[in-house]
Amino acid sequence: MLTRLTPAFKMHFKSTAKSVIVFYIVMLAMFLLDLIVSLVLSDGQKSEVSGTEVISAIFFWVLGITCFKMNLKMAFANCVSRKTEFISTMLSSAVYAFIMVFLNAGIAFLFSTISTTDFVFDQMYANYAFANGFIKFLTWFLYEFLSLLSLFAAGYFIGALYYRMNKGLKITVSVGVPAILLIGMPIAAGIFGPDSLFVKAIISCMDFLTRTIANPYGAILLSLCVLAICGVFTFLLIRKAPIKEQ
Repeated sequence: MLTRLTPAFKMHFKSTAKSVIVFYIVMLAMFLLDLIVSLVLSDGQKSEVSGTEVISAIFFWVLGITCFKMNLKMAFANCVSRKTEFISTMLSSAVYAFIMVFLNAGIAFLFSTISTTDFVFDQMYANYAFANGFIKFLTWFLYEFLSLLSLFAAGYFIGALYYRMNKGLKITVSVGVPAILLIGMPIAAGIFGPDSLFVKAIISCMDFLTRTIANPYGAILLSLCVLAICGVFTFLLIRKAPIKEQ
């Protein structure tokens, strides 16, 4: 197993490297642009910069969506089994998630030298009492690492779903799901009324999620659940994924 897994892991790691490098070059370019603006228009006050972690999380999620088809084609071309393909991709993404946690910290530190910058973790859990500094660091790392990895897994699952769909179903899902969430659900809530079981169920789900992520360990557990669920369903989808030319 290891002899088959190692080459596949290296292949996926190298294929992802260019995208990650380009992304952080863009992030550095944003920092330099912010530095130039702060020097030219300096008024003695620091600007506020936030969302650097969110940008990297969105990037990793999109990477998960877009890499499925390419990785699967490379696996087919190199006679790599679907199981090995799945495991090697997830291992590669785990390594990149580990690296990106510290790259994001470095980017945040650079921005903090010229602007007011806080981690999302610090903003969310500023009032949370950690046992000591090491526990806080470990919790921060697990929060950042599992957030990235679970988002990649979610994107990879979406990529697998789209790969298995035909063109008509892709269009239907791409248009239908946002329409239901943004238009259909508010209309349904208005029709059924605030005291309906439908509205109460939505409120209960949102309340549960809010209370879960209000605790850092709850957020970590939620990321683990997303990772496990998306991983299982993606593996089930990839097991019988056909070879497609387009």
